[in-house]
Amino acid sequence: MTEVVLGKGGWGEVKVAGFRGLKVAAKCLYEIIISPHNITKFSREMNIASKLRHPNLLQFIGATTEGNPIILTELMPTSLRKELETGGLAYHAVLNISLDVACALNYLHLFKPHPILHRDVSSANVLLQTTGGVHGGLRAKVSDYGTVSLQPLARTCNPGNPVYSAPEAANPRQHSP
Repeated sequence: MTEVVLGKGGWGEVKVAGFRGLKVAAKCLYEIIISPHNITKFSREMNIASKLRHPNLLQFIGATTEGNPIILTELMPTSLRKELETGGLAYHAVLNISLDVACALNYLHLFKPHPILHRDVSSANVLLQTTGGVHGGLRAKVSDYGTVSLQPLARTCNPGNPVYSAPEAANPRQHSP
């Protein structure tokens, strides 16, 4: 694993790593928060990520809970947050990103046997890559499944970042996709 940090959050950080000759992203928990309870939550995220396959969701590669838990995913060059902080986006790029995020959420909401609610879609969790196409060629992938809820189990109030959450997400009753 390199010392290049791609992002930090309350639970851990994401670094650039190598896996079978490829550069990947490695999500690692902070050692101070490693506990049986948090390992269970992290394992749940690994389990959900391993089942999802969609071109607009960050691709899961592998994971381990031995030692310091790690999730490996494809490496994306930037995030929507970084792009917005450094100057904004062209109209066509905004349309592409919006469509990609909508397609990812549609896939999650229609996931079988239980629909999945992401509950933390934010500019930091929308990762971007350049495709080299016309109009900027940015494509988006939704990442971070730490706060997702499987629809039949979504009866508790635990939305992701309240700044990006819909008002009804704070309601303790069951959410709908």
